[in-house]
Amino acid sequence: MNRLTTNYPESNAATFLNYAFGKDGWVHIRHDGLQGDVPLTEWAKLQCCLRRCEEAPDGSPEEIDEKVCDCLIDNPECPVALAYCFAVQACLLRGRLKLYEDTGKDPYGGPLGGVI
Repeated sequence: MNRLTTNYPESNAATFLNYAFGKDGWVHIRHDGLQGDVPLTEWAKLQCCLRRCEEAPDGSPEEIDEKVCDCLIDNPECPVALAYCFAVQACLLRGRLKLYEDTGKDPYGGPLGGVI
């Protein structure tokens, strides 16, 4: 079985599977159309400002994260908050899978690649 996680994606599929990744304790995205390796909090802040959101987050990464997460609860139709949620979820799942792929063991200690 080929790895799904990589820090250097070379195909579209690998890029999609590794677009959101963890770095320095925060979720980053590979590219925002202008630059690479963008903290998700900065991306969300910019997207809210571009949409002239009245509740646009500002401040530290912690404050931005809290504001966007609150937005998701209060406004579940907000596309920025939804994208933020999906990116965090993808990053967490990628991180967990990467641990398994790096050790070659499944969560129960057996070799990866067995029948599900």
